[in-house]
Amino acid sequence: MPEGKLAVHQLSTTDLRAVAAGEIDATVIGRLKVAELSKHKLLLTALMRAAAKSVPAVYAGTLVPAYRLLADVQAGNKQVVRDMLASPQFGSWTAHCLSRLGDFPGELESAFPLEEDLGQLSIVACAAALLARYPFVLDIPLRHGTVTFPMLGTARPGASAEWEWGSACLDDRGGRVCSSVSATRIALDGSAAPEPDDSWSQIPRLTAISCGLAVKFWLDDLDPYLDRYGLPRAAVGRDDLLTWQSRLTGAWRILARQHRPLAAMIAELIGSLVPLAEPFPGQPVSATAAAAFGAIGLSLPCDALAMAEVLVHECHHAVLSAVTDLVPLTRPGGEQLTYAPWREDARPVGALPQGIYAHFGLAGFWRRQRREGSAQARFRGNVEFTRGLNLTDQTATALGDSGVLTEAGTEFIAALRGRLATWHGESLPASVRKLAGDCELDHRVRWRLRHVRPDPRDMRSLVRSWLAGAEPALPLTAVSVSVERRPLLATGTARSYLLMLRYRDPERFQRWIRHGGSPSGAKHDHRRVDPADRAFLSGNYAAAAEGYLRRIAAGDDAESWAGFAVVRQHTGPAGVAAVLAHRPEVTADLHERLRPHGRPTPDRLAAWLADPSGPPSREPRAW
Repeated sequence: MPEGKLAVHQLSTTDLRAVAAGEIDATVIGRLKVAELSKHKLLLTALMRAAAKSVPAVYAGTLVPAYRLLADVQAGNKQVVRDMLASPQFGSWTAHCLSRLGDFPGELESAFPLEEDLGQLSIVACAAALLARYPFVLDIPLRHGTVTFPMLGTARPGASAEWEWGSACLDDRGGRVCSSVSATRIALDGSAAPEPDDSWSQIPRLTAISCGLAVKFWLDDLDPYLDRYGLPRAAVGRDDLLTWQSRLTGAWRILARQHRPLAAMIAELIGSLVPLAEPFPGQPVSATAAAAFGAIGLSLPCDALAMAEVLVHECHHAVLSAVTDLVPLTRPGGEQLTYAPWREDARPVGALPQGIYAHFGLAGFWRRQRREGSAQARFRGNVEFTRGLNLTDQTATALGDSGVLTEAGTEFIAALRGRLATWHGESLPASVRKLAGDCELDHRVRWRLRHVRPDPRDMRSLVRSWLAGAEPALPLTAVSVSVERRPLLATGTARSYLLMLRYRDPERFQRWIRHGGSPSGAKHDHRRVDPADRAFLSGNYAAAAEGYLRRIAAGDDAESWAGFAVVRQHTGPAGVAAVLAHRPEVTADLHERLRPHGRPTPDRLAAWLADPSGPPSREPRAW
């Protein structure tokens, strides 16, 4: 509860630079946590005021009694209320309700009637009273006959209607939830099932300890205000819980032993994991929500290393969300769409700091992890580190030149790039750089072909020049382009998946290459490997080029152009390779426009664009 005048929270320039360089100590972590708690208190105050103005009856009948109960509990147990208000679902709930009341930007849609949404404060107050063992009785909303108490569990007394108000209480007979149908006892002693009909279940708790460092997470698949990630949640059964625990145990062993500062940060900042369903088999997902500070949504990672990777990645998102609540890094007006090498869609330039910082954290993780384990594990770590280093540095450079950064943002990105600069001199095998380069180029070309559109007038000028046998009417760099936001593809491509599999799981990669698909029921068997992709991935670049050219001649598709661009990086010539790598959308668009005029080869077009002095009628070079 707000306690008098709230403190002013800030990060010094020294703190900001330390965060940017990945040197986050306990003092900075403490400041971020206290600031987020203050934010939640401010949101609650704003919500109470907005409700009093917009829905006075609900304010008086629902919010005021709940607020009073929280204040009474706080008088005897400040820590319980503090923990409740600092919880991710509390922050998410306040932001959500303020959005519904029109006083806060965000989602306006809700599956719940407004009164039931606002009634969540009653559930929060009851949870705090139950945890503090403070006697009470209070009306609470029931959703489909159930109610989930944060940090406790879910009661299922049933109900005679979809939306119904029941009551919760704690007295000398214990805690209970009552509805029009029945009453359910609430377990406060740690027992998981006080009722034989499972009308009460506790929120599962994941714990791990390694090298003297412990971590505890709620694994919450039911709280409605942790359902903020735009993906279906995954139910967690008893067997699933054992698997989640096993993944965390292994991940924590990795983090506590090899990445202790990261592990300490995760243990302090993250309190809840929200299990998500994979949208497609073998396509893991993870996310954070700025309003739900302290929670991570994620599908079950495939192994302990993947779990460690997700925790590092998403914790860095959480850190930057807390930092930007105190120190804005970008100015208003950063809506211009641009390329983010970790996304398939076009992103606003103002959103880049989040991705940059999360992948900076991953690069640091893999920089240390690449020295551990077998030769294959070290090879994978080297590739992951190289990719993370390259894409983070390139995007940070572009962001620094964008003009959208505040003074603090400029300081932040400069400090981050300064740390990256110290990593660039580290020795890496040529095979690692080559493989990482293939992955990066494949993604960038596919993205440009999907989202970047050349100006039609400029393209018509190039068509006229080609048909006249003249030099291009304008240099390639002068062709205007625009970035469009297009719908996301349902899945990645087989080639992009296999480029990743080549260094993450070489044995499985070889099975794919041999069989042209996934044998023995392995994941991703809905994707088949194109012969040109198979030739490329096997190192047969001549056959791959022929295959991609046949596909391009049959019909311009982004996948064949992207594969061809990557092949030409290995076969040259340099000018053609550069055009296909950096401006593939111009070559592909020109090729399609010239289709009625003899179907010139992509090589001839790229050579013409790269070397304007050469006549377009010239025979293609042999390579």
